[in-house]
Amino acid sequence: MRYSLLLLLFFFSCRDCPPDVLHVKIPESHSPRKNVLVVITSTDKIYIKDKEVPLPQLDSILKIAIDSTRDRSFDSARVIINADTASHYGVVYNVSRAAKRIGAMVVINVR
Repeated sequence: MRYSLLLLLFFFSCRDCPPDVLHVKIPESHSPRKNVLVVITSTDKIYIKDKEVPLPQLDSILKIAIDSTRDRSFDSARVIINADTASHYGVVYNVSRAAKRIGAMVVINVR
């Protein structure tokens, strides 16, 4: 009880104190980053640009998709993997490794 009273007293006394926060302006990028969206379903089917891709052909089709989105001014493409929570980890891992071998940055989003 005594500590909760002290905590409340501290809370109300510091509520009006100005925070010691540094405001930093973060630079914005003017060149849009090109993304390749890969979807992995709960049945472990892989889709690139709304087309189903068999696992043995993943490297070649992913390379074609990445090369088509690469820009001369910004050479690094980003592969965004949207994976279902019921998909197997091995499939997600294989897709991310294939993208890394091609030289893309990988972002994994599991839903």
